[in-house]
Amino acid sequence: MAARCPAGHELAWPLGGRPCPRCRRDKVVAAVSAADPSLPAAVIEAAVDAVAPGGQALRQLADALAADPGALAAGAPPVAGRVAAELIARGSAALAIPACTVCGRAGKPLFRGDGGGVCQRCRAWQVARPCATCGKVKPAAGFEEDGRAVCEVCRRRDDPRRHRECGTCGKTGPVAVRGRGGQPGICTSCYQLPVATCSTCQRRRPCAHAATSRPVCPSCSPRATAACARCGHHRPPQARWPEGPVCDPCYRAALRHRGPCARCGQQRRLVDPPGPGADTCADCAGIPVFSACTGCGTEDKLYEKGRCAPCSLRRRARELLAGPAGTVPPALASVLEAITATRQPRVALNWLRQGAGAALLADVAAGRVPLTHEALDACPRRKDDMHRLLP
Repeated sequence: MAARCPAGHELAWPLGGRPCPRCRRDKVVAAVSAADPSLPAAVIEAAVDAVAPGGQALRQLADALAADPGALAAGAPPVAGRVAAELIARGSAALAIPACTVCGRAGKPLFRGDGGGVCQRCRAWQVARPCATCGKVKPAAGFEEDGRAVCEVCRRRDDPRRHRECGTCGKTGPVAVRGRGGQPGICTSCYQLPVATCSTCQRRRPCAHAATSRPVCPSCSPRATAACARCGHHRPPQARWPEGPVCDPCYRAALRHRGPCARCGQQRRLVDPPGPGADTCADCAGIPVFSACTGCGTEDKLYEKGRCAPCSLRRRARELLAGPAGTVPPALASVLEAITATRQPRVALNWLRQGAGAALLADVAAGRVPLTHEALDACPRRKDDMHRLLP
């Protein structure tokens, strides 16, 4: 006598009380029909058979719909998202293209996460934990023997298989280019992209894919875009905050925005509740303060190594004007004060890095050029009015 499932379907072998593939398919079709009543049953059956004809895919789909009737709308797990996309392609009017609830990107496999379907990257950040090496909260790229998580940066840095001696600096560390044909390898700190003519901007710049017919410089390299949670424009996100992706103009404006906190009354960056309507500072909201200068404590967009632009300008100006004794000569103290008192510290930082007058100041501080009108007039690279700096 042939084996039969609890529903009476004839089977080739007994399943021990478990639903047979036909029963599982009927339950899935019924659940999908309840979630999307806009399509006839024949179309839904064809969509289910196209995405999950049987086996593991059908079991995963059945389990997902049994655990969450809204799995199709959320698009998670991935098999539910594929069924939703197939239904939309067949004319569904009740479903929308599933998108990540955190970053808003569509077309990516989604997984069940906090608040709905999330992409793999956002889910990794939702379950992030402190790294056992650096202590920063990041997605786990591996685990130590005691079960503690390790982030990707520390895993790469501590992996001896990825460490080699650099042919440029001589240090042992992660390499960006392995040595081949007798040429030494180059570490990630020393490696520079080869120079080529960018296929987009037509300028000679360091480019990726320089050996191909379409080299691309970093400025022209395509970046994924998303709808900014603040202005609504589709731009490359500079950060992903609790309210969603934030573009670079909104990111800069948010980091520099100040206002009186609704609880303590101090002029601080307002971060809670998330979004432009925030009225509470980080300390009063119990949120860790981020992007704060390690020198002055100002909450601002940082310029370099944890410092804001004014603190970075102060440090670089002192280094530039320091004499042989390591201190700023008294004759240049007023110059240092004038540089650091500027209202545009980023413009002054660019001038220190590229301006001919900054190089001349360094020569004056080092004693290579005397601080006289005659010496400044004789300097062939004088482009700035240095006479204003003289007493």
